[in-house]
Amino acid sequence: MKPSMWTQAKGRFAVMQIIACINWAAFSCWLIWVQLYYQTYLNLTPIRTMLRVLPMFIMGLVALALVPLIIGRINIIYIVGAVLASACP
Repeated sequence: MKPSMWTQAKGRFAVMQIIACINWAAFSCWLIWVQLYYQTYLNLTPIRTMLRVLPMFIMGLVALALVPLIIGRINIIYIVGAVLASACP
């Protein structure tokens, strides 16, 4: 990556990359704590823990397949709105 990319859009690209890095780090930490919770406090086997985390993996694959197909056809505001609406109970 060229160093000049970090100064694009008056530094907004750098801020976006830092936020993405923190988000990924938080998600990784959460995943470790979820596995520890299932195995330590609920006394589940690693296989049963994997079964509880498996839907997240499957939906990640679905998103990986669908997003490239729709990202150029639908306004990003609607995609973000749909994701946020599905995350709220």
